[in-house]
Amino acid sequence: MKPSGIPEQEVARYGDENANVWADHVRKGWDAYREHFNNPAFFQFMGDLSGKTVLDVGCGEGYNTRLLARSGARMTAVDISKRMIELGRQEEQREPLGIRYEVASFPDLSILDDLSFDVVASSMALMDGPDLEGAVKEVFRVLRPGGEFDPFDCPIRGVFSE
Repeated sequence: MKPSGIPEQEVARYGDENANVWADHVRKGWDAYREHFNNPAFFQFMGDLSGKTVLDVGCGEGYNTRLLARSGARMTAVDISKRMIELGRQEEQREPLGIRYEVASFPDLSILDDLSFDVVASSMALMDGPDLEGAVKEVFRVLRPGGEFDPFDCPIRGVFSE
């Protein structure tokens, strides 16, 4: 699969420019499709993550990340948008849940150790990245043997194990 041709810098710029409005809408519950369709299906699909070490790839401002942390998962969250990560970190200071937020692009998760996650999740984010193949390679690098990859937005949707 070839990269889409959209430079990562453009993806990051769009995320930064839209971060404040996006966070405001999500936090007010105005993303009705997410609240009533995507999230219920996504969380049912992933099952119980209590006690598992989970990476949320393309976390945005961390709304779903916080929901997963509240359900007992140990969360790390990455997004290419610096502003989205700033907003997530602000929420972490306001309500500490033990979430680690980092700026990173999907195909370069080099800030994360090999074989360090039980589950890698992504909800409606991988489709926006320019290099799906590179992203999947990085996901499997950081995923522990027998771990699950749960993307909820692209043609490879499903649970994958090594």
